[in-house]
Amino acid sequence: MGVPVVLVSAWDADDADEGANAQLTYSIEKNVVDERTGEAIFSVEPRSGLVRAVLCCLDRETSPEYHIQVVATDGGGLKGTSTVVVRLSDENDNPPRLVRQLWDLEVDETWGNGPPDNTTLLKITPKDPDANNSFFFRL
Repeated sequence: MGVPVVLVSAWDADDADEGANAQLTYSIEKNVVDERTGEAIFSVEPRSGLVRAVLCCLDRETSPEYHIQVVATDGGGLKGTSTVVVRLSDENDNPPRLVRQLWDLEVDETWGNGPPDNTTLLKITPKDPDANNSFFFRL
């Protein structure tokens, strides 16, 4: 079955009343293949032109976009092609990771009432492959 991605459509100038020449079928000429399984990632319904992602769990962090080439063929064997670019939007599906496991900090004991103004004591750096992140820290 798969997740609907896009509906492609074509038209044929041949007269629909003159036989099958104006009847269109859709196929994918250049598809993207999953590296692990060797299976095609997308399919197209031959009559409607509905393109679906047939493999589960596309991941923007692995492949942010896919290019496939869709072909419309008329009853006389003539073809028209188009490239479909599928760009994935980001899900917040990755936890942030701190770039270090241990953070050492030395504080001057003469700062009993706190450090001088505008002093950075420690910069903690998280990494997260998701596109939009807001990090909150509690010390």
